[in-house]
Amino acid sequence: MAFTIGKFGTGAILNLMGLIATFYLTAALFVLVVLGVIARIAGFSIFKFLAYIKDELLIVLGTSSSESALP
Repeated sequence: MAFTIGKFGTGAILNLMGLIATFYLTAALFVLVVLGVIARIAGFSIFKFLAYIKDELLIVLGTSSSESALP
């Protein structure tokens, strides 16, 4: 990271931040749209399900690892 910033400036980091933001936006849209439609067809609400697993999601996001939320 230090080499990249030193050689190319902060513009390279801004591009990386844009890529990360695009990834998270795409993942959120997938969960809400695709999985939301599947959940609606199956007869339950995706928002109620996400509220139910909120604690596990926060652990996964906080540790950047899904292994910590596994039983």
